[in-house]
Amino acid sequence: MKQLLLPFVMTDHNKESISSPPKKETGVQQSLHSPSPEPSLLSAVPTETSVQTKPLPTSAALRAEDPLAGTSWLKNVPYFAQGKHLALLEKVAQRRRSQQQPIYPAQENLLRAYRCTPFDDVRVIILGQDPYHGPGQAHGLCFSVPKGIPAPRSLCNIFGEIVRDVYSGVRPDFWKDAGGDLTRWAQQGVLLLNVVGSVDAGAAGSHASMGWEELTRAALTALGQRQHPIAVLMWGNWARQFAPLFGNTSNGHLLLFAAHPSPLSASKGFFGCQHFSRVNAWLQGRGEKEIAW
Repeated sequence: MKQLLLPFVMTDHNKESISSPPKKETGVQQSLHSPSPEPSLLSAVPTETSVQTKPLPTSAALRAEDPLAGTSWLKNVPYFAQGKHLALLEKVAQRRRSQQQPIYPAQENLLRAYRCTPFDDVRVIILGQDPYHGPGQAHGLCFSVPKGIPAPRSLCNIFGEIVRDVYSGVRPDFWKDAGGDLTRWAQQGVLLLNVVGSVDAGAAGSHASMGWEELTRAALTALGQRQHPIAVLMWGNWARQFAPLFGNTSNGHLLLFAAHPSPLSASKGFFGCQHFSRVNAWLQGRGEKEIAW
């Protein structure tokens, strides 16, 4: 495996060009939301869940109740400091009011990834595409589902790679309590960020033109300019388009590329990528605590 002699570390597991424009992965994205047929990776969970809806916030409430209020993101990302994210949240709320089709995740979870992982605490970034579009699955962290919800097949593939890569083929006992909820990663400094933060039920990619990419690019630009190096895991073309934001600095970021963990592409470069052990080795070499994947 080659490493380019650049001021950051870049490795490319499946040797796709990072300069090529991202391709639509509609088929891949749709496969992310099927319940997993691999219960061995998770503890037993119910196959159905009741989804409770809350009253939608008014425009005034959205302006008054900034979900990022008091966070370090407001101080470090001009996009957030200028309140542009509030206009996007209101746009999503208006869409909820104007259609019968549900939108995921719930309004209060749209920026949950930022609330779970403060700006200064980010050590690792995992970029997803857009949220799961099945009932009860999405809760604001990419690839994650709430405790008690069956893991989608992409998440099972992620767990399978971790078991082989980090835990010598044996599923760790501490996974049983959390199931498919990756909040524990976020609390260790892993920013679990979808490029697009919302989606219509059953319609992958349906919010791709709402303005989420601008928000994501603004947040990643600020992180790319941060002095403390970050490990960035980019799986698939949607994530790959943001690589230049970390490649034009001398801050020593670690960029790792692989195929998307969807069942349609996992065998084409995700399985065997060893991203999880490589991130931990990189953190350890920097004197930082490893991630308990």
